[in-house]
Amino acid sequence: MRYFFLSYARKDEAAYVKKFSNLLRNEIRMKTGLDSSEEIGFLDTSDIDLGRPWPEALSTALTESHTFLALCSPTYFRSDYCGREWAALAQRIERHEQLYGVRPPVLLPLIWVRNTKLDSVAAELQYTTDDLGQTYQREGLLNCMRHGEYISQRRRLIETLAEKIVWLANNYRLAPPAAPLSINSLQSPFTRASHQGARSAETSRLVYLVVAAASKSGMRGLRQSLDYYGRASRDWAPYHSDLRDPVASFASGIAQELDFHTEILPIEQLDARLDEIRLRNQMVVLLVDAWSTKLEKKRAALQRFDDRNDPTSAVMVPMNHQDHETVDTWSDLNLEIDEVLRNNRARANYHMFHLAMPTHRDFDHRFRAVLSVAQNEVFRSRAPKRLPPGSQQEHLDPR
Repeated sequence: MRYFFLSYARKDEAAYVKKFSNLLRNEIRMKTGLDSSEEIGFLDTSDIDLGRPWPEALSTALTESHTFLALCSPTYFRSDYCGREWAALAQRIERHEQLYGVRPPVLLPLIWVRNTKLDSVAAELQYTTDDLGQTYQREGLLNCMRHGEYISQRRRLIETLAEKIVWLANNYRLAPPAAPLSINSLQSPFTRASHQGARSAETSRLVYLVVAAASKSGMRGLRQSLDYYGRASRDWAPYHSDLRDPVASFASGIAQELDFHTEILPIEQLDARLDEIRLRNQMVVLLVDAWSTKLEKKRAALQRFDDRNDPTSAVMVPMNHQDHETVDTWSDLNLEIDEVLRNNRARANYHMFHLAMPTHRDFDHRFRAVLSVAQNEVFRSRAPKRLPPGSQQEHLDPR
C-alpha cells in the first residue's frame, strides 16, 4: 500500500514539495521498518514512469493510497486537476463510510502558503493541530521547508505528521473505489469563485521575476566569492549566508502568499516577451546582481530594458551586508547601476526602484510593497483590448 498521496499545485515551488515528500517518506520508512524498495507515498514528479499515461498512473495512485495530503495554496484551489484529485479521495471516503459506518479522517489539508484562505470544502477538514507546532501555523509549510532557521521545527513537524499518517493507514484501511477511477470523469468540488480566479492568474496577477545575474562559471574571474551563484542565473542567492535559497525562489514564495502567480526568466529572454507582457497587463520585477553590470551581455540586456523605461516594471538590487566583497566594491557597483539603469532610477515613482537591501528580511518587506505598487501601475496604464468594429464599447479585460 501507499501510505500517502501528495496533492499540490504544479506552480507552487515544486522543488520544496519534493523535499517535503522525501523527508516524509524517510520518516515513515524509519517508523515502519519498510525496505527502501517499498512504496511509501506518491508524488507525481517522481512517481510516474516515463511514457505511462498520466491519468492511468494518477488513478492507480489514488486507488492505492491510504491518506491524502493536500498542500493548500491560492493556486491549489484554482487548479481543476487538484480538485479532481481531492474528489477521488472524497469518493473513496464516502464508499468506506457506506461499507463500514465509519468516516475515516484520512484527507488532510495542510497550509502550504502562509495565510491561504481555504476553500469552504477544505475549511471543514482543516488540519491545524497544535502538534504541528506554532511555526507551521504562523508561517505555513512552505516557509518551514524554505528557511534554515526552522530546521528543528521542521523535523518535529515531519515526525508528527509521519506518526499521524502511519496511525491512520493502520487503523483505517481505506476501502478501494467501487469501480476503477477515471480522473478525467471527476469534477472539482472547489467553489466557482476559486475557479474564476484562475483567469486573472493568467493576466494581472502574473508576475515575471526577471533575473539579471550570471552562473557560477560566468562569474569566475570577475569576483572571488562564488558561493552566491549556481548552475544558472536563476540560482543566484545573494543572501546565501542567511538564506540559501535563490532570491527568485524566495520572491516567488512571497508572491504566492499574496495570491500572485510567478514565472522566472533570465534577463536575456525579456526582450522577446515584454511587448506581450505589457499587452496582457502583467508585471515585471527585475532582480539585479550589481556585478552583472560588468558582464558585457548582461549589461547590454540591462541597457535595452532601461531604454524601454516601462513604468509598470520594478527594479530591485539586493546587497547582502555580510557579502564583504560586494560591500567593499559597492561605490563602484553603484556607479555602474546608475549608468546602466539611469532611466529607471530617475523615475518619479521611487517605490519601483530599490537599491542595496542588506538582508533578506529587508528584501521581503520591500518586495511586498513593490507588488502592490506595480499592480496599481498596471491598472492605471493598462492596455485596452479592442473589440471588432461595431462593438458598443472597448473591453478593458486583458483576457
